[in-house]
Amino acid sequence: MSNAKAPVAAPDAGPRQTPAKIALFAGVAVGMTILDQVTKIWVRDNMVERSDRIVVVDDFLNIVHAENPGAAFGFLNDSPYRMWVFAAFTVIALVVLFRMFLELPDDDRFQNVALGMIVSGAIGNAIDRVLYQSVTDMIDMYVAGDSLGPWIHERFGTTHWPTYNVADVAIVLGLIMFGIHFLFLEKDEDEVEHAPPEKALDEDAPPPAADGAAAPAVADAAEGADEDEPTDESPDEPTDESAAAAEDVEEGATELAATPQFDDFAEQKTETLAPVEPAPKKNRNLADLGKD
Repeated sequence: MSNAKAPVAAPDAGPRQTPAKIALFAGVAVGMTILDQVTKIWVRDNMVERSDRIVVVDDFLNIVHAENPGAAFGFLNDSPYRMWVFAAFTVIALVVLFRMFLELPDDDRFQNVALGMIVSGAIGNAIDRVLYQSVTDMIDMYVAGDSLGPWIHERFGTTHWPTYNVADVAIVLGLIMFGIHFLFLEKDEDEVEHAPPEKALDEDAPPPAADGAAAPAVADAAEGADEDEPTDESPDEPTDESAAAAEDVEEGATELAATPQFDDFAEQKTETLAPVEPAPKKNRNLADLGKD
């Protein structure tokens, strides 16, 4: 009995870190970080803080220069520990995001791009806090006009949304992409993964016929079944065709026997055949067997 052990399957190494996966993530993260820093440098060098304004869309969008020492909506603006809080938050966020990237399937480009966007936003704002102890914002969205403006001002005390930058846009877009994936795309992937396997099609089987027409294989099978069906005639009773064939054979044999050539051939065969005498049997008794 063989004592050989069956080979043990290697444990799953998890998602692969392919060059294409790494290149896509790094390209999005680095590209958006560069775009964020370029726009901030231009605003700091060319616009006076809280003074200059470039109107992009009337009553809706301006480019301004604003510095935010805290977070969104002025969070931790006056706290002496804000830099430590932001630094710890940024490090934790980057570690979590990098772990998520490692666990992504190599062909999941959608979530890969979303992670790259969020990472670029975290890095872009972290660079500002380290170098300038504040974040440079430049995008000013607001609502003006006599219809909607007064209602918004009455409810929120202002018609302007807090100013933000390209890094903030990247973070929001990445979060929106994650929301789309978890609400719609992940559900579709689970349905495909748990779907019952389809039966394999026979390569030699003919293609399915159009509606209203019988498939060739079905037609052939029906014809074969018709041919194999037993008839009402009994096998012991000869049919008309077999009786006619027997009569033809009998007539041919009679005509052949009546010919003189057949008689000469029969006489020649009779003369050549000599009678064969049977060989004498050897009777051996038990004594003769003993002598042998």
